Amino acid sequence: MLQAGEAVLVTLPNIALHEPRTVSRAVYGGPSVRVAKGLWFRGGVAQSESHEELRQLDVGTFTLTTKRLVFSGEKKTIEVPLNKIVSINPYTDGISLSRSGKERREYLIGMNRYQFNITINGRKYTQLMSGAVLVDIIEGLTKTN
Repeated sequence: MLQAGEAVLVTLPNIALHEPRTVSRAVYGGPSVRVAKGLWFRGGVAQSESHEELRQLDVGTFTLTTKRLVFSGEKKTIEVPLNKIVSINPYTDGISLSRSGKERREYLIGMNRYQFNITINGRKYTQLMSGAVLVDIIEGLTKTN
């Protein structure tokens, strides 16, 4: 659904949405003693280790309009007005972005499977979509709005 005065610039299907998630696991230190068949007594100290890793949350359609960035998946939908983007980082296969009101970065991955055609002065060019191209488009839009 487009807003008044809004136009679609880019639509890419099968884009993966990732976010960093904290992953924890318990680590036991100390000896184990067999008490009976299939029954062990574990002595020592239990510790928890945790780290962050990127987890895929959904796959859906990425759309960039003249006013916002939209990801629409089966499980998750995000809508980011361009003026709410705090920072955006390009990657070969996508982008990561920080936005106002959201603590974790969001990663949109899989854009390098697509290409687009450009015609300049009658000459045709084919360009592979990348995070850098998308960041340039978004920066151009935010400077004009």
